[in-house]
Amino acid sequence: MPIWIGGGASPSSLELAARLGLDLMLPSAFGNPAMFAPIVEQYRERYASYGHSRTPRIGACWHVNVAETSQGARARWEPRYRAYFELMAEIIPRVNPDPPPFIKKPFNFELLTTKGPALVGSPAEVVERLATSAEMLHADTNLLYLDMGGQPQHEFLEMVELIGAEVLPRLP
Repeated sequence: MPIWIGGGASPSSLELAARLGLDLMLPSAFGNPAMFAPIVEQYRERYASYGHSRTPRIGACWHVNVAETSQGARARWEPRYRAYFELMAEIIPRVNPDPPPFIKKPFNFELLTTKGPALVGSPAEVVERLATSAEMLHADTNLLYLDMGGQPQHEFLEMVELIGAEVLPRLP
C-alpha cells in the first residue's frame, strides 16, 4: 500500500518523506509549479542519501477544466476558478498563520492558466500542459482537480468523458 507525504512547501516535509522512504505529493498551489522543481531535486537527493532501494515517486496536483474548445473552457471556468481562488484565499490564512506568498497575490486568470497549476482548454492543450508540467517536476502521478467553483453536474460529466476519451490516451 503506497503512503505519500503531502508537502513540498517546507524543507521538513521533503526531509520526512525522504528519510522514511515515502513518496512526495506536491500541493496544487496557486503559483508557478516551477517553484517546486528545486524541492523535487532536494527530495530526490535526500531520498538517495538514505539508501532506499526503490525509485521515489513524485505526485503533483492540477486544477483542470477541459472542453471541446479552449475558448469554451476558459469562458465557463474563469468565474468559477475566481470563486475557488477567493475561497482558498480566505480559508488558507485561517489554518496557516504564515501562508505562502502566492496566496496573498490577487487573482490572475491568465497567469494561473499559462504558468500556474490551472490546466484549462481543449483536450490537446490540457495534454500538452500536463505533459510539460509533469516532466518539469518528474511527476509520475498526477491528481486532477475537476470540480472547482460550483460547476453544474453535466459540465463535470462532460469533462470526465473528454479526459477519458481524448486526454488520457494522448499522454506519454
